Amino acid sequence: MFESNSTLIKNYYTSYFSAYVKFIFLLTVIGFVERCFFAVYHNHISSELPLIDIIHSLVWGIKFDLSLSGFLAIVTFLLMYFLKRLFSIDEIKVVRAFAYMFGSIIFFVQGGDIIYFSRDCT
Repeated sequence: MFESNSTLIKNYYTSYFSAYVKFIFLLTVIGFVERCFFAVYHNHISSELPLIDIIHSLVWGIKFDLSLSGFLAIVTFLLMYFLKRLFSIDEIKVVRAFAYMFGSIIFFVQGGDIIYFSRDCT
């Protein structure tokens, strides 16, 4: 009838781990899509390379995206923990706010790279 404490704790941490993985996945996908935009926008560079080298560079950049996303996710979940303990703020709202903020930062920084790289190459 009632769940044991160990089951409740397991479900609690499983939901946090699931949210953590989704957060990392979201930021990694944003970074990968932006890198694809970069390759398409600067086709004068990528057209000189074989397709396998273009794919290799896109896949190789996922390591960077994962490390950046992991760092930002750790920062988010630590801040979420402290905000929940200090101010009793809902965890989902904190994670969602930081996901929007960090996703926007990644999007605009890489978008700026696309624009300024094209200006410097011409």
